[in-house]
Amino acid sequence: MSDLTPPPRTRWPSAVRALGHHHFQVYFAGQGVSTLGKWVQQVALSWLAYHLTGSAVLLGLITFLFLAPQLIVGPFAGAWIDRHDKRRLLIVVQSMLVAQSAALALVTWAGWVDGPFIAAMALLLGLLNAVETPLRQALIGSFVEDPADLPNALVLNAMLINAARFVGPPLAGGLIAVAGEAACFALTAVAFTALLAGLLKVQATASPRATGSTAQVFREGLAYLWREQGVRQLLFNVIMVNLLASCYAAL
Repeated sequence: MSDLTPPPRTRWPSAVRALGHHHFQVYFAGQGVSTLGKWVQQVALSWLAYHLTGSAVLLGLITFLFLAPQLIVGPFAGAWIDRHDKRRLLIVVQSMLVAQSAALALVTWAGWVDGPFIAAMALLLGLLNAVETPLRQALIGSFVEDPADLPNALVLNAMLINAARFVGPPLAGGLIAVAGEAACFALTAVAFTALLAGLLKVQATASPRATGSTAQVFREGLAYLWREQGVRQLLFNVIMVNLLASCYAAL
């Protein structure tokens, strides 16, 4: 049996039945470690900036540079992603995230880090996340052979992301206190490698690629958003939560 051929499915409890799919199981484990590492890096990067400079302006700028690409680049990245092989793209982006974290760990450990470098790293991380986040979301269905289990896979994925929000920051705080910021960045590079290893191990079901230009795919997405009231309401809720609550991360 080849590495890409999943073993026979085992029955899992209905609440986590999507984990019965071998490829999703491997992907889920890798994504859990990777998402946790992302929060560790985000907290450590902000703390390093404030620790070095004591500047609240720089702290706010770093948060802005990390989040702004998801607003500006994210929608166009989603349209571009739909026209390409998503698994291969995620492997490339995940490799770049590993390199970014490893470089940040090395520079911080050597004591060469300063405010402009931290801001540049925050922007690079934001740009990579703007591409990586929709890629990860779009790939979930490719690892679940039975479409009836897809809703459960989406729920498990949402649970994983929200759990990382609670576990990642205190983990980062403990690591900073014990080993310093460079150790956090090195750990993040290892965490990103976990998802990269999972992606290389599993095979995603090929999904149809969107036809037409990126601009055309983007317009079709906007048209769908405009037609579907439920989707518009959900998007509005997400906008309000991020607008009113995300600023407290910088505080």
